[in-house]
Amino acid sequence: MRKNGSTLFLLEFIIAIFFFTLACAVCIRLFVGSHLTAESNIAKTHAVLWTQNIAEIYSATDGSLDSIYDVLKTTEESFDADTILLNQGTLHMYFNLEWQICKPDDAVYRLDAFLTNQGLSIVTNQIEKNQTVYELSCSHF
Repeated sequence: MRKNGSTLFLLEFIIAIFFFTLACAVCIRLFVGSHLTAESNIAKTHAVLWTQNIAEIYSATDGSLDSIYDVLKTTEESFDADTILLNQGTLHMYFNLEWQICKPDDAVYRLDAFLTNQGLSIVTNQIEKNQTVYELSCSHF
């Protein structure tokens, strides 16, 4: 009889451990999911801020990429000829993981601004995933 009681206790103990393990796995999944969502939201917030900055410069100037480039060149303390590029009708800005302006080799994000028939289009991409973080089109007032 004693052997049967210890077997039931062991079986009950194994089932309890299984349910606690399952609950732990669900909690870890929730925490990882919330962390990834938070990182995505931080990236979107920074992308919106930089896109808004470029759009406001576009609205405040004559609407050319050269004027946007000139304003950025005079206002950004981390400006370098390699950090903000203007070539072939597209303005490129590169950002590291903390959204500081950086050189293309160190970049995690890239902002591209280019003129279209309707106005200015601004697209911010995560470089490694080739995924659009934020996109905006605006017209000159």
